[in-house]
Amino acid sequence: MEWMTFLGRLTGWALGGAVLGLVVGLVLLAMGVVDNPFWCVSIGIGVAAVAMPLQQGVSRGR
Repeated sequence: MEWMTFLGRLTGWALGGAVLGLVVGLVLLAMGVVDNPFWCVSIGIGVAAVAMPLQQGVSRGR
């Protein structure tokens, strides 16, 4: 995979993880579970940044 393609996909996954993390964080904030929903955004970005290369490696192995 070319490095620009890799960075583009990683950016897309990180943005998706941030949006999903924000939604989860706001739901948890409304339920009174967390005080700061942006921790969930950080976790979502981290999970997406790790999951994208793993998913790409699995699909390349097929």
